[in-house]
Amino acid sequence: MGASRPRDARGFALIESLVALAVLALTLTVLLQVSGSAARRLAQAEDLSFATLTAQSLLAEAGIVVPLAVGTSTGALPDGLAWQQHVARLPDTPRAVAVTIMVSDRAGATLVTLRTVRLGPP
Repeated sequence: MGASRPRDARGFALIESLVALAVLALTLTVLLQVSGSAARRLAQAEDLSFATLTAQSLLAEAGIVVPLAVGTSTGALPDGLAWQQHVARLPDTPRAVAVTIMVSDRAGATLVTLRTVRLGPP
């Protein structure tokens, strides 16, 4: 005689398959969420890296390419980021100025702030 399943065990194959399918769907959902989160973090890291490089370049140009003038100047970058340069005289030092560069994202949140001290014109 051939082996046959008991009558009560016949429905278990369908239930086991449905449970396995539900576990697989749950696992794939979690993996997709992790992948999406990683992609968003990568985009944020790229924005922060670009903002830092831009701020460093603007700070390097201050007083060399662009004359130092006390006050605030602003500008926009092609990808939607904005920068602001603030130059202020330091107390008790006739020629020293503090130069601050801030780069902001599209929403106006500051991504990077860099500061240095430079010698201004006499």
